[in-house]
Amino acid sequence: MRKGLDREKVLQTAIQLVDQLGMEKVTLALLAKELGVRPPSLYNHFRGLQEIRKEIALHTLRELEEMLLRSLIGKAGEEAIREFCHVYYEYSQKHPGLYQAAIIVYEDRQIQQAGDRIVGLLLELLRPFGMEETQCIHIIRGLRSLIHGFSMLKQQGAFGLDVQTDESFSFAVDLYLAGALKKANPKE
Repeated sequence: MRKGLDREKVLQTAIQLVDQLGMEKVTLALLAKELGVRPPSLYNHFRGLQEIRKEIALHTLRELEEMLLRSLIGKAGEEAIREFCHVYYEYSQKHPGLYQAAIIVYEDRQIQQAGDRIVGLLLELLRPFGMEETQCIHIIRGLRSLIHGFSMLKQQGAFGLDVQTDESFSFAVDLYLAGALKKANPKE
């Protein structure tokens, strides 16, 4: 075992590689090379690549949750929901590899709970609008789909028209919220 190499060092190096290259390109061999060790040395700290991937997903979800919570201080109503969407989208653009790692479905209770906390945060932002929980879930699924769709299309270079993608994203969020909140509360 290389002196100074510990679980946290392995994880932080894996996080950096995934953020730069994407989840599918990070292997134990690449990670070991980056750390200056042989691949079997990594098993002193993790059971394998799947465990490392789960830790990366957990790290990403926790980091995203912290960013969302900080950004929402002092905000409420539609402003808070828009802020949530923009922070989530910006994170996916700045950290495409980590974002990719976090949206993989893992059979892991900690990861599911971390993801549930982010969804729960959005649910709390929708509660003041007086909707039934089922309506809130429909809106949350729509917002997540909108964020994810924009994120993936932008990362793949699919937005070729001469209009700023971020402006289109803001427009889409505003339009979606206007329609969703009106449908959920037709009396207003």
